[in-house]
Amino acid sequence: MTAYLLGAYQGNRHLSIDNYFRYCQSDLPNHLPGWHVQSFRPGQLAESYFAHSSAPRLKAWEDCYLKWPSQLSKLRADVFHIVDQGLGW
Repeated sequence: MTAYLLGAYQGNRHLSIDNYFRYCQSDLPNHLPGWHVQSFRPGQLAESYFAHSSAPRLKAWEDCYLKWPSQLSKLRADVFHIVDQGLGW
C-alpha cells in the first residue's frame, strides 16, 4: 500500500504547518508498517525544503497551481494526506 504526505509550498513560511508536516513525515511510517510512505511539496521534493525561505509570488503561483496539479495527477496511492489547507482544492 502507498501513502503520500503532501506538504506546504516552501515559500509560504507557515512554520506551524511545516512543523506538523515534518512530524508526520518522521512518525507516519511508524504507524503504517508495510506501507510505502512518500512526502512531497509543490516546487520540489520535501527533503530539500526550508521553511524560512521565501519565493517570488509568480513562481509560487506557477509551482502551486500549474505544475503541482499536473505532477499530482500522475501519482497513484491508497492515501493522500494534505497537511496544508491552502492546497486542499
